[in-house]
Amino acid sequence: MIRSKALLLLACAVFSSGAQNRSPSSVPVAVPFMAFGDGSFENGIDRWGFWPMTPDLGSFEISGEKPHSGSKCARISIHKKAVENWHVQLQMRVFTIEKNNIYRLSWWTRGENDAGMLEVAFVKGSPPWTFYGAKKVSVTPEWKKHEFLFTAPLTTTDIQMTFQCASKTGDYYIDDVSWVQEGKMVLPEIPADWYAKSDERIEEIRKGDFSLKVVDKKGKPYSGEVSVKLINHEFNWGTCLNFQDGALENEYRKLALKHFNSGVFENAFKWEEYERQEGKPLTDDLDRYLQWGSKNNIPIRGHALIWGTENYGFDRHWARVKDDQFLKESMKKRITRDLTLYKGKITEYDVWNEPMHEPALFSRLGTDMLDSAFIWAHKADPDAKLYINEYSIISGTDAKGYRDMVEGMLKRGVPVHGIGVQGHFASLIDPIDIAAKLSYMGQLGLPIKVTEFDMDIRGMSLSDSVQASEYAKMLRTAFSHPAIEGFLFWGFWDARHWRPGAGLYDSDLKPKVAADSVYNLIHKVWTTEKSIKTDSQGAAAFRGFYGDYEVTVKGGKKCRVSFLKGAKDPQVIDMSAKK
Repeated sequence: MIRSKALLLLACAVFSSGAQNRSPSSVPVAVPFMAFGDGSFENGIDRWGFWPMTPDLGSFEISGEKPHSGSKCARISIHKKAVENWHVQLQMRVFTIEKNNIYRLSWWTRGENDAGMLEVAFVKGSPPWTFYGAKKVSVTPEWKKHEFLFTAPLTTTDIQMTFQCASKTGDYYIDDVSWVQEGKMVLPEIPADWYAKSDERIEEIRKGDFSLKVVDKKGKPYSGEVSVKLINHEFNWGTCLNFQDGALENEYRKLALKHFNSGVFENAFKWEEYERQEGKPLTDDLDRYLQWGSKNNIPIRGHALIWGTENYGFDRHWARVKDDQFLKESMKKRITRDLTLYKGKITEYDVWNEPMHEPALFSRLGTDMLDSAFIWAHKADPDAKLYINEYSIISGTDAKGYRDMVEGMLKRGVPVHGIGVQGHFASLIDPIDIAAKLSYMGQLGLPIKVTEFDMDIRGMSLSDSVQASEYAKMLRTAFSHPAIEGFLFWGFWDARHWRPGAGLYDSDLKPKVAADSVYNLIHKVWTTEKSIKTDSQGAAAFRGFYGDYEVTVKGGKKCRVSFLKGAKDPQVIDMSAKK
């Protein structure tokens, strides 16, 4: 996930006047960059603007030093490394995009003294500075061309493009920026009443017709009243987990069990956290999660085997500071060792996290490393489900690029078993748009999980009641979509959440309205509890949600049985067995 992806891109840069805005053609056509500003920088600053968070971070000028073409280029000088890449920006604002149009932004860049990562981002041009899409590239000493396919999320002129490069000191040069429209992303058509009919779809795809037969220890049929109660959904409702010491730790874990039936490591299994020193993985720390999960019947996803980000000091990890061959061998060892070690204990992994947006490892080792990671993982544990995981898919504009990436993997025979879409929203929930993107990704035939849901509650200034209704809307959208097999929050407690105010519980672990809203849907609305009567053969039938049930007969005798999608029916229940 993005631990601290900033969405606040201030528009306090000074822009000079330029050519009048012009909308792109409705057919694929090169759009002169003068619709935005001079991409060759031959006319000076034109309508570009420069914004550093503080003046000491960096400076900007039109330079004649070794331009890619012509006589001028842009130079951004980073004097002081910032906490976040976006703290220094070269901005272009006020141009036109049309919804679902696909645009190819291309530019040439180089850097002195092996500069770091350059990120191009598209955001709303005014508060709340909604994030629409981004791409990072590695800057090399020689001029190199880069491209970014951007799918417009809406039709607007309130848009800005930014080059961001504050993560490493040095000089960054940019030249020959161009913009080409290349058709549209064609999403499946979703009826206007799709969300209104969510209950109908939930009834169809999340419930089944079950039959059971109750017998005693001698095999004699039991005829009489039987109660059946769902105690655990087959559908994964989960959260990321961050175990710590403290007075509220026991309550934190109790609330995780109250709300959810699955979990995922937030940071404990990320390679750079898990193996801070070569050959010394923190297995004891990981074991406390797994032991807790095993005790409470909570499967925990392995997030994440590989993540290419260079933030948070990850670029200084012992495996990355050595040569490329050592890094590649270390990655293979990490994957092979840990899938072997946790075989049967961790059954599902995010093999590669954010491959589209964090390309640093690909820049060093090549893009075929993506395939290799999945192949190594599958060889180490053939039974594990292997997911790819990415952001800005249902909450942004990168569905096409992501689908193309996964489709390419499938065509190459790569063992990818599921698609993770993170779901970090900085805008209100749009069920129709989300459903279209889920259906678009679902056309690949792989199961999908929403792996990291939250919303920028503070950034959007949402009240507790609005947060509750938006979270409920998102849960209903996901649960009623046939491609979705699981839904995980990226935290539920404000005190342990990367996004202030996004939790279900406040910093004192007191429930917010959203806590009740989420609990009510999962455990009260979407549940099955009924009384049925078996016939003379001990048989009965009922309809309910797929999952684990507690069956109780007269006198209070109980046992547990599972009614799962596609499982054999009927279930024979021996009431003489232990609970």
